[in-house]
Amino acid sequence: MILSEREIRSMVSECVSRILEAHGAIDDKLEGLASQIVDRLQNGEDSFSLSESELADYYPYKNCPQELNIVVSPMGIKKLATFSPSTSTLKVSKIAAMCNRDFMIEVIMHELTHIVNNSESNNGLFKTSQPNLGDSKEEEISKKISYLFDPSEIAARVTQFKYALKRNKDKKLEYFESVTHMSYMKKLIELVENEELLYTDDWTVVELLLYGRAWKKASLDGKDRELNTSYENFEGAKRAIVKKLTKVYNDFHQKICKIYYDMKNGG
Repeated sequence: MILSEREIRSMVSECVSRILEAHGAIDDKLEGLASQIVDRLQNGEDSFSLSESELADYYPYKNCPQELNIVVSPMGIKKLATFSPSTSTLKVSKIAAMCNRDFMIEVIMHELTHIVNNSESNNGLFKTSQPNLGDSKEEEISKKISYLFDPSEIAARVTQFKYALKRNKDKKLEYFESVTHMSYMKKLIELVENEELLYTDDWTVVELLLYGRAWKKASLDGKDRELNTSYENFEGAKRAIVKKLTKVYNDFHQKICKIYYDMKNGG
């Protein structure tokens, strides 16, 4: 059976919204799984696997993963943990593995959100490849937008924020920018909104985002697409992108604020 692009998008959208609880974070039951992983890491295990039956004790959704491999790996200071769907492997950096228990649970819960999203969409969130956009300033910005506004990444940051706030209940919302990136997301939207078409061989952020979208569509249906870089098309595309990014930002901001004020008020 070959799914159409619309069916895949619908499936992914449904699974993402389905796993989000009232606050927008994944079910607290998964904290038990995070605790078990952290316990084994703190006991010195640097490579182990959890079976489907072990995962099922904590997994509250429909499609429990068949297995989950956990590996401690040197990843540098910018990456604390990553999830690879192709190997069902959760990699935890050596730095994160040496941190205190509550922080480790926060990091693991972020990745468990990706794992749930991936499992509930039948690996749907990772079906499309990403184009190699190079290393120009505009290309780096387009990559950051694609990453920070990705629905699974946003869901993971909502979950992580909830656990970061538990550790720092006395802090103001701005303190958690390194987790939420809300201020940076807003700046990225403003950057796109103020961008102008370049009549050169250099690509704008708007064009790169359009190219990335065309690439994803092509990976789903095999049809090549050409970009229309006329002024009218550029301005229309820019407005559409800003509208979409703003909606994503507002929904994310609402979830973060609900968690923040509910926890502040003892909810």
